Amino acid sequence: MSAIATGARLPVWSKIIVFLTISGILGSIATIVYGSLEIKRIAELAGNPKYVASLGKKIVDLPDPLPSGFEYQVGMDMSFLRLVSLINRDAMQQYTFYDFPGSTNQKAKKFTEDAYAYGMNTPSVVGKFTSLIKEGSWQLLGKEMPYMLGKVKTPEGQEKQGLVASCVNEKGHAFLFYAVQVDNQKFNMAPSMELIKSIKSF
Repeated sequence: MSAIATGARLPVWSKIIVFLTISGILGSIATIVYGSLEIKRIAELAGNPKYVASLGKKIVDLPDPLPSGFEYQVGMDMSFLRLVSLINRDAMQQYTFYDFPGSTNQKAKKFTEDAYAYGMNTPSVVGKFTSLIKEGSWQLLGKEMPYMLGKVKTPEGQEKQGLVASCVNEKGHAFLFYAVQVDNQKFNMAPSMELIKSIKSF
């Protein structure tokens, strides 16, 4: 059974807390910024479709309705980051946008390379990139959006394929984009390109 299908069995707030624990974010929230009740409040909001859609528009302005086949999954807005995940059940892929407050002087290519070195970190898949399959660049609203596609190995030993990309606008606002093939098949880049091309602003 796929990760998309099995993931629906857990309450949304439980899935988010598991994700935060794995990614190492939970500890910093609990000890520095938020208490456990605040974590649960954020996580419960994360599964509200209207909330997730409105949050998504704050990160990247996606069309309403979304392109065919795409749907919002979860979203979180915290003091140090915002994230929104979408799924495409037909393509068996998950997509996650990370948005960080403030501006950066870092180039998109360096942002992408650093994220690739760090690894895949999404609500469905956490792991390390083990080998590079392809790298290149898209154009998003006149800005370069470098991407790196590779094989990802999870802590459980599963191997998946996914990519990471980033874009920085003229104001220094940057976002990271992860896409992962959750069914262990060869990564199909076409759905990611369709989603990115639909962005109206960021």
